Amino acid sequence: MKVLDFFWNLLFPPYCLACGAPLDVFSDEALCPSCEAAFRRETEYPCPLCRAPQKDCRCLPRYLNKYASEGIHLAEYTKEKSITRQLILSAKNRSDAYLLRFWGRTLAQTVKERLDPAGMVVTFVPRDRRKKAKTGVDQAEDVAKAMAKALGLVCLPLLVHKKAAQQKELSRAERRINAGQAFALRKNAPMAVLGKRVLLYDDLMTTGATMAACL
Repeated sequence: MKVLDFFWNLLFPPYCLACGAPLDVFSDEALCPSCEAAFRRETEYPCPLCRAPQKDCRCLPRYLNKYASEGIHLAEYTKEKSITRQLILSAKNRSDAYLLRFWGRTLAQTVKERLDPAGMVVTFVPRDRRKKAKTGVDQAEDVAKAMAKALGLVCLPLLVHKKAAQQKELSRAERRINAGQAFALRKNAPMAVLGKRVLLYDDLMTTGATMAACL
């Protein structure tokens, strides 16, 4: 633990971001042991298609099959209360160093178990500018940077988010059309990734239309 983090914890005692339980002042974790264990169990939930644990599942939504060589997802996001859901919602509303460190380390470990990250460039699906202005954070960018740091890679902003309707308000077919209109490559993006593999991060994936539009 960094000395600065310790003194910060003395001033602002840390607490579990899932249940609110107090954490030790020497802790640099985002979760208490109980919630950490619950989260690990969530990563073991079976995929409804292949029945493999979520952290080991290789299933890709059909929109992504022709664009991506590999898909990695850590846990299933559900409408029901879960540690995964709480942590994702927390990241959407504020930037928390411990939470970002947790996501960065956890995702980096999953990537290392599934892929050789050497020579990769990390990027992310940028958040709608209106939401970023409202909350002050782009959770995908923050987590992607934390993951890249943990992997020893560079994180580059390769995409821009244009004005479009909210994906969650649309049907499956409408999502694909809307996503295709929502993103564009930055001017320097093609040269920045020339000859490199790209690791694209997004915090949620349902139909895969958003990620397919970015690829």
